[in-house]
Amino acid sequence: MRAFPEREILLRSNGRVRFLRLGRNAQLGIVAVVLGVLGWFAYTTAEQVFHDTIISAKNAEIGRMKQAYRALQSESTDAEIRYKLITQSLEAKHAYLLGVLEQNGTLKQSLNQVRGELDTSEAERGRILASREALRSQMRQLEDSLRDTANEKDRLLGSLDARSGELQVALAERARALQEHGRLQARAGELEQRLVDLQLAQKKVLDKLAARTAGSIEEAREIIGMTGLDPERLLARINPQGGIGGPFVAAPLAKAKPATKGKPAPGADLSPDASFVALNNHIDRWDDLQLIVRRLPLAAPTDNFTVMSAFGRRKDPFNGEWAVHYGVDLTGQMKSPIFSTGPGTVVAVGRNGDYGLSIDIDHGMGIITRYGHLSSTLVQKGQTVGIRQKIGLMGQTGRATGVHVHYEIQVNGKPVDPMKFIQAGRHVFKG
Repeated sequence: MRAFPEREILLRSNGRVRFLRLGRNAQLGIVAVVLGVLGWFAYTTAEQVFHDTIISAKNAEIGRMKQAYRALQSESTDAEIRYKLITQSLEAKHAYLLGVLEQNGTLKQSLNQVRGELDTSEAERGRILASREALRSQMRQLEDSLRDTANEKDRLLGSLDARSGELQVALAERARALQEHGRLQARAGELEQRLVDLQLAQKKVLDKLAARTAGSIEEAREIIGMTGLDPERLLARINPQGGIGGPFVAAPLAKAKPATKGKPAPGADLSPDASFVALNNHIDRWDDLQLIVRRLPLAAPTDNFTVMSAFGRRKDPFNGEWAVHYGVDLTGQMKSPIFSTGPGTVVAVGRNGDYGLSIDIDHGMGIITRYGHLSSTLVQKGQTVGIRQKIGLMGQTGRATGVHVHYEIQVNGKPVDPMKFIQAGRHVFKG
């Protein structure tokens, strides 16, 4: 396992990086092919040496036979003629064998040019030398008969034909391998193009989502802005550890250069990472703004009301002098239900001077709502309430000229106009 770990070959071209992954099985296959080729060349070399040895021995034997023929000329004219015919036949076969060996050498040289040069190891040399010794022993046995020598030559010619056939098969296998390599390269190109198309499609989807989220963010900012509050300050309160800020401006989508022939434009950023980051930032900001909107007191404290006294300067209803009114007076029927205008925690319940029977609710972010002049209360201090939860009944307790609820909102201890919150809530709850 450690000898063949998974490897990756990086290919860089025109600023683009591709990689070819080689697994363990692929590496084992390549090593097996290389070992097979080395073995085949070793076997061919041994066969060549074997043939050279046989030819040398045959030449020596032919010389001895010629001397024997001259010595036996005195015995029989017929025998001399027969020997001459045999000698001529052997010479013709020898010449034919040399031609075949020369053709085999040419084919071998052509194959070496394609495959490259392979070094022969010391162990292979030892086996070849041992094979030569065995062949020499066999050649000494062939001296017993001239006919056996001719038959052996025929066998060698057949063996050479077989080696030539094997060489043709190897060349055909190489051609098929090259063709398969080309097909795989074309397939790899197709897969790379599909990957680019998928990345482009993913980036477009992310950009569209980011654009839509930016619209939702702007809508939430406008709702918060309608209350007179600063969205950035509220965001800082719910995320006090943040080190970034500034007004939100949605970034326009980059205009890419036109693509050609189905390929992406030169220099185009195909990575969806930047779009992911932008979308995540938009979603985080949108979630924070939605959290603020959900926690703001945007609902009306009662139904079917009439604004009897607005926020700001007014003439006091008891003494007629100019005064500052820090809330709004909403009139209705006696014991009409009073609702919490947003989620929060009850921080005060009971008599509160001129406010009469009142309730204070802390909504977080420095925002507190007050409901005064109630006839009765339905919550306790420390109780958690949700939006539009019934907390009391309208009345006329405290300094009041009639039945109404005094609704007041304080932000960081400073009173603000509650009608701005109610009007902003109408945009939120319009659906």
